[in-house]
Amino acid sequence: LKIMNEAMTIALIFESKLIYLPLLRRAIGAICSHIIQNEKIIKEINLCVHEAVSNVIHHSYRGEAGHEIQLILNLYVKEVECQIIDEGLANLQSNIDSLTQIT
Repeated sequence: LKIMNEAMTIALIFESKLIYLPLLRRAIGAICSHIIQNEKIIKEINLCVHEAVSNVIHHSYRGEAGHEIQLILNLYVKEVECQIIDEGLANLQSNIDSLTQIT
């Protein structure tokens, strides 16, 4: 895999199940290793994505399976950009409730 001046985009689409997180980490590690040679950085990327996807499942989908999550990886010459896309619930109401209690 050789990335030239343009980005290469890889999309992973999976169901909102925590049991998929180990497989997701392996996929990210394999993809990132073609661009990033530093294993520590790859582990940090994996940790960030793991935490973000876990938060989506726990908070946005309230732990419910059966919802779609997309992970978009944009691969550049020396960097990786990760986007996590979901259609779950935003936690706006609890933020509004917290502000209302303060005032």
